[in-house]
Amino acid sequence: MNELNFYQTFQNIFDHSDIIGGRFSIATGYGSSLDDEKVGDYIVNTLKPKTYPLVALFPPVDVPGDKKTAMKMKMLFVLQEGNGSTGIKDMLANNTSGHSLIYDWKDMSECAYNFIDVLKDVSKVTPRLFEVKTDILERFSFASTAKLSGVALSFSVEKLNAICINAEYQNIDFGALLSKDDIHPQHKH
Repeated sequence: MNELNFYQTFQNIFDHSDIIGGRFSIATGYGSSLDDEKVGDYIVNTLKPKTYPLVALFPPVDVPGDKKTAMKMKMLFVLQEGNGSTGIKDMLANNTSGHSLIYDWKDMSECAYNFIDVLKDVSKVTPRLFEVKTDILERFSFASTAKLSGVALSFSVEKLNAICINAEYQNIDFGALLSKDDIHPQHKH
């Protein structure tokens, strides 16, 4: 199992979500320094969504270990404040929304927890290929014109029983690779 399998697994889960409806994207145009504000710009300017809510994945960070790697993930579960897929949520007499920001946070946190629950169930399929560890759930709102809000879910996936096959370096005498010569002997100046 490699990182591409994780991305596809995430997409498969979101394809079955009645709320997210398959709207999942990886913020590929940014590096690991991606912050919430840039993600908001990415969502509005690059994805140009016609429907919310949606999920955007930050570029993952690998934490290498001995014969296994943990991938730290951060996903944003995003919607547009006051607007739903069928128009303004809880429309008031003045054509504004009565659905406050804290309700959006609650709705998106439920989506995030539901996703992580399904991902944990998927991780238990035999043979077990990975394990999921939840880190933190943060609420956010963007003050941009799109008025995006939601939650950021941070978690890690660790490949289990991973025996790394190194296809790049084969049939090597590792002792021959080790430099043992005194490359720069100490001398008087």
